[in-house]
Amino acid sequence: MQSSIGLNNTHNSHPNSGEPGFDTQSHGHWLNHFSRASKPETLVRMARSAANKNKENTKALIAIRIAEDLREAELINAGFTRLDFDYADSEL
Repeated sequence: MQSSIGLNNTHNSHPNSGEPGFDTQSHGHWLNHFSRASKPETLVRMARSAANKNKENTKALIAIRIAEDLREAELINAGFTRLDFDYADSEL
């Protein structure tokens, strides 16, 4: 059974809990996860953590990158700048 946020009972692991039922290869799953980031620093930290935990899963890494880019665009539309993200990336 598939939902709009990428839930799929055949895939494992929420990025932090190990709960079954989450499709970590779906950018929708990661966008939902990254939606909790309200600042560039938080998004950069969350994306790095997700990438480290999924470093052996190429499809998940691609999904993480797509979701990170989409969330970054949302935060830029909310008033942050690309420089905010460059600074966050260099500081962490």
